[in-house]
Amino acid sequence: MSTSPYKTRPKTITFIRHGRTHANEYLSKTHRWGSPTFTDSWSLLDSPLNPKGIDQATALKETLKNEIQVDPESTIVLVSPLTRTLETFRLSGNGGIYEGCDVKACKLLAERTYLVSDKGTELSTLVNRYGNVDFSDIDEEDWWFDYDRDVGGEYVEWRPCDAEQVYLNNGEPQEYFEKRMKRLYEHLERLPHDHIVCYTSWGVIREVTGKDEVRNCEICEVSMEELRKRMGGVSKL
Repeated sequence: MSTSPYKTRPKTITFIRHGRTHANEYLSKTHRWGSPTFTDSWSLLDSPLNPKGIDQATALKETLKNEIQVDPESTIVLVSPLTRTLETFRLSGNGGIYEGCDVKACKLLAERTYLVSDKGTELSTLVNRYGNVDFSDIDEEDWWFDYDRDVGGEYVEWRPCDAEQVYLNNGEPQEYFEKRMKRLYEHLERLPHDHIVCYTSWGVIREVTGKDEVRNCEICEVSMEELRKRMGGVSKL
């Protein structure tokens, strides 16, 4: 990868948050996260982009042309397998700036599982729906986080539960999420590419970069050295 004429800077990671979703809209109104009467809804399962999110992702295509540098020899695109990130990639980059680049689904980039909107869609459905994305690194049909399968034992609720909040799934504990983010960092570290573009979600970007406020379709670029300092080097997790 070192022969690319575009290699004029250290290894760089470009994180891109997905566009606004139906779940984002739901959580911004009467069902705010942590509110006493919060109630989750199965209608938000693997929540797709809403009309505003579609507009944001479409506009992002032009923004990317002006703000990031892509070379097929040195750039790889990784996409969370959640529908909102796959749709954001399709609208902003498919057939455009990433032409010639490898595009791979990476389940490590999936949002921390807070609600049913963070549970995914079966792998076979995604493969048929998004033919421009390589899903070969994912083996499981039900690839998303499942507490009983991935952690086991008695579940201890960590989400706000001091009132009448209603949840429909078990959330992903912080300790488990941190370990997954460590594995994500290790994966990025070991990739030979000079530039890695990651379509992902707010919780992932916050955990690995420390950036608290990340708007829908915001671009957040960091050097591998910055991530290395924050994540503490490659471990044996």
